[in-house]
Amino acid sequence: TQLGQAWIHVDENALWFSARDAHDDVEAHRINAQGALTSWSVNPFGNLELTHLLSDGNNLLAIGVKGTAKQLLRLNDNGSSEWLSSIAPTMGDTKMGEGMGLHRIGNNLVYDAEVSANEARVWTTNLANGITLQLSPELLSPGAQVGVAQADNRLLFDCITPSGGTEVCVTDATPMGTKVLHELTPGPLSTTIEAIVSVENGWLFIADGMINGTDVGTSLWTVDGEAIRHVYNPWPGASNSSQALTYGALVLGDTQAFFIAHDGITGHEWHRWSHGELSDDWIVIDR
Repeated sequence: TQLGQAWIHVDENALWFSARDAHDDVEAHRINAQGALTSWSVNPFGNLELTHLLSDGNNLLAIGVKGTAKQLLRLNDNGSSEWLSSIAPTMGDTKMGEGMGLHRIGNNLVYDAEVSANEARVWTTNLANGITLQLSPELLSPGAQVGVAQADNRLLFDCITPSGGTEVCVTDATPMGTKVLHELTPGPLSTTIEAIVSVENGWLFIADGMINGTDVGTSLWTVDGEAIRHVYNPWPGASNSSQALTYGALVLGDTQAFFIAHDGITGHEWHRWSHGELSDDWIVIDR
């Protein structure tokens, strides 16, 4: 009963869903493309709560509650299950995935989790060897402001550092590759990041920041490799704020990025920028 009321997930092989079983517990179930039903009993005396579900062939990866703390779980094709992490918080819950969610880079699952209260950090679990480790002691609250966008086997996200406030950060699931990508607002003041989206092997994001000591307000930026570039300012001029994304979101089309911002003259209107240099899809005008 209550099919899919807690969670539901669809991939090319099957429909995964929650449902109450004969013992009145919410558990995981799957119907594959051939119509075969498989059920799991992960918490025999309680409900199975899953979030951030990822398909892994005929298996399913997710964040579930084990005891009182969220951990990584794999539901295997044969009806068995296994917990992939055992992060032990000093008290309470790990709050796993509440900022970054759950993402896969190669054999690594990347996510956020808390060991100490209100100190979420970036973690990874390797699916091949089962090793779980914290990727950086410095990056706090990853993804808490705008979340995560994945491109080129890396994740771009907002994070907080004790010395730099909120900035744009990146991880490739290694300790060396988990860092602040660029300090848009030098010093302890924070950058306000409004949105991040991936385009092919790079990213677009909207944030305030400084160039050569001058505040450029809320603008559009690109990330290509390790390079951050300021590409479009709806309201040019020192300290002018375009108030971008006060309304709406950063919308990505096949060739253009669209967002609503203030230009200082006409108020909040639509703006667009061609992302062809990131997606290798240049616009050619034949005159």
